[in-house]
Amino acid sequence: VLLASEDDLLFELKELRDYISFSLIFVERVQARERILLTVEDILPSRLRRLFEVKTDLEKRAHDLGCLRSEWEFTLPRHLWPLCEVDRGGDKTELRRPDFLAILDHLFRGVPLEASYLAEVFVSPLRTRFVAWRAERSDDQENQRRFQDAARAAWLTWDFLDRLEIIHHTGGLDDMDVTSVDRLRPSGPYFAWLEDFFDHSPRMFQHDAAKVAFLLGSLSDSVREVQLQNLQSAPFTKYLKSLRMEQRDLLELLPRITQKLTEYDAYKGRYRQMLEATSYYLARAGINPWPLTAAEINLLFSMGMNLGFLIRRGPEKPNDSKATNGGDEPRDDH
Repeated sequence: VLLASEDDLLFELKELRDYISFSLIFVERVQARERILLTVEDILPSRLRRLFEVKTDLEKRAHDLGCLRSEWEFTLPRHLWPLCEVDRGGDKTELRRPDFLAILDHLFRGVPLEASYLAEVFVSPLRTRFVAWRAERSDDQENQRRFQDAARAAWLTWDFLDRLEIIHHTGGLDDMDVTSVDRLRPSGPYFAWLEDFFDHSPRMFQHDAAKVAFLLGSLSDSVREVQLQNLQSAPFTKYLKSLRMEQRDLLELLPRITQKLTEYDAYKGRYRQMLEATSYYLARAGINPWPLTAAEINLLFSMGMNLGFLIRRGPEKPNDSKATNGGDEPRDDH
């Protein structure tokens, strides 16, 4: 679904005018019989055009950031499917069909879903894969890849749905007086790049708290990389609580991250810039209850972990020698 190819029927139907509408029928084939799972009626060609426009913008953004291969293409259900799976032990997984169908239904009809609900759906397989991935070690690359695949799919799919305004975020924009913390605002090309990165996903990062959760994920991944280089293990990951953290847990992470980077003589360069930016956004977000559920916090944190290489690299081009302190490239491009 949503392949930018003449072989994809939806790609062709989007070029028609709105004097006709379509119905999508999702069926399950069981032996010789077919059972209807979902019917979405009255889909206009203009709705399909909008889906493909957002898909194209999302792909261009991912390619411009240099974090995905040029031939990569965002498709459904390729990226949505693993986010609606539940592990049944070993290599067995099972699709949470009601969630999968509900998201497809709302997507094609253009009806919003609550951010809290979607975050619970998306973060569930991330937690399972994170626990399976022994992140404190460097030799569990298969489970690391599985976690990274799911986290990247979550980032892309969430951004796709958010750009289509399918996600309804509770609470308004941050309304606290931030004048007193403006003096903490970092300067320089890296912070300007970071602001631009967040501005490209304005709904996802409309709250400063979302930026804090995301950046703490990137910083935690950075500490893990530093510890692996120095200790061949990463005991810091025990503080991530299997991605079941609350706001107070994230608030405790920042001083721990600062302490660990200082301990390994890494509190400098890009890592220092990341910490300064996180401290600034945290000062803006405040310590009162954030307008984010625990699931949303851990989902944003996971996205930040997965894109840690990108946040460390910043405005420098891939493989640029100036991308200091952990400018590693993505280990997986799915």
